Amino acid sequence: CAISVTTDQEWRDFCGLLQKPQWLEDPRFNSLQKRLSSRDLLDATIEQWTIERDPYEVMQLLQDGGIAAGVVQDVQDQWTRDSHLKSRQYFEEISHEKKGRVVAPGLPLGLLGTPGGTPHAGRAIGADNYAIFCGLLGLDETEFHELQASGVIQAPR
Repeated sequence: CAISVTTDQEWRDFCGLLQKPQWLEDPRFNSLQKRLSSRDLLDATIEQWTIERDPYEVMQLLQDGGIAAGVVQDVQDQWTRDSHLKSRQYFEEISHEKKGRVVAPGLPLGLLGTPGGTPHAGRAIGADNYAIFCGLLGLDETEFHELQASGVIQAPR
């Protein structure tokens, strides 16, 4: 869980949440500068407190207490535990050319009028070259094949 305590008020609140009131009187911690100088000691002590708890519990407790905190997530966490991403329908099930149906991150924007999505994945590099060069850009088919044969345009792989 990433935690950020920057103001003296946040420090007082943080000490209260961790049940460490003695830190408020400790001369090593009585200013932001001193806390930064003693961060190795603080980090080790905070680590002992966090390691005994679920990261989401730590995040919620600290956020509820006004402290900036966020779970460090991998994609599995985001997919299975992040209620915000779930409510925004961030993950989508898509058809993958080689793996079949897969779950993958979707569009990071919540577009209501044009929601969008990923139609497929796993296509070979260059699979759309013909459609782009000849269809979109208007290249002559003969010239396309000549450029592909000479290596100017890479063949799909």
